[in-house]
Amino acid sequence: MNILITGGAGFIGSHIALKLYEKGHEVTIIDDFSTGNNCFLENYKVIKCDINDFEKLKFKLSMEKFDLLFHLASKSILTESYDKYQKYYLTNVNGTENIMKLCNKLKIQKVIFSSSASVYGNLYSRPIKECDLTNPSNPYGSTKLKAEELIKDLGKEYNIDSIIFRFFNACGGDPKLRIGENHNPETHLIPSLIRNSLSKKKESFEVFGNKFNTNDGFAIRDYLNVMDICSAFIKGMFWLLNNRGHNIFNLGSNKGFSVKQIINECEIVIKKNINYKIKPRRKGEPDYLLSDISKATNVLKWKPKYSTIGEIIKTSYLWQSKIFKDE
Repeated sequence: MNILITGGAGFIGSHIALKLYEKGHEVTIIDDFSTGNNCFLENYKVIKCDINDFEKLKFKLSMEKFDLLFHLASKSILTESYDKYQKYYLTNVNGTENIMKLCNKLKIQKVIFSSSASVYGNLYSRPIKECDLTNPSNPYGSTKLKAEELIKDLGKEYNIDSIIFRFFNACGGDPKLRIGENHNPETHLIPSLIRNSLSKKKESFEVFGNKFNTNDGFAIRDYLNVMDICSAFIKGMFWLLNNRGHNIFNLGSNKGFSVKQIINECEIVIKKNINYKIKPRRKGEPDYLLSDISKATNVLKWKPKYSTIGEIIKTSYLWQSKIFKDE
């Protein structure tokens, strides 16, 4: 099949593109490279473009035919979304509206969108179901929820079927170490911990908060290997080709780990103690985010295979050891 991917040079998008390519599909990537990486892109057609530049995209793609669109282009740093809300709204909301208009123009009738567990907010101390209330506790989550609503509403108007995947904490990477997490700045917990352990500067790792409403006081999150996200997109792709409407699925490991537990697991894998200091809790951070993935398991026949914490940290450590430069 011929797949169009927005944000295909990013962490998740690049892994999905690689997996699709390995399975014999054709891939075209749209990315503005504001955060994406020029890694392993020689096998795809790449269009460097902001998703809000409708005329350029229409011109570049007017002669193309696609079976599906995977929409992963977004701004995604929670703390940054407070200071740069207009930028986040422009990309995550206006950009999504623009992409749906592009789909209508190109006659793409199947869309899979990467959303976030942040749409749920801080309402729950149990595994979250797709039918639970959404109440984002930060601007990033609110823009993702607005994007979901646009996809649903414009999908009805343009006759476009869709899947919304609400990711919990994406991490890990390609086991062959061809690509992996390489954000600048790095904001994800596991690669940040590993980079700290690899650094010669001996600086204490900063942990933001130890007074969350959890058993050990540290925030609890659900960590999902990006390789399992790839398998969900591929299963979702084939399912959506044969099904109609607007569909929402949680993607997670269905297991929760506190930040302190992740630090302990990293110490086991890297065989080194990690010194950390407690900083104030960041605004908008929920106490607890844990997925109920029974819907994805039952409907898509998907379940995570690579999301044990030991496997995630091992792959992340090998990848970061390969790319890390101690500046």
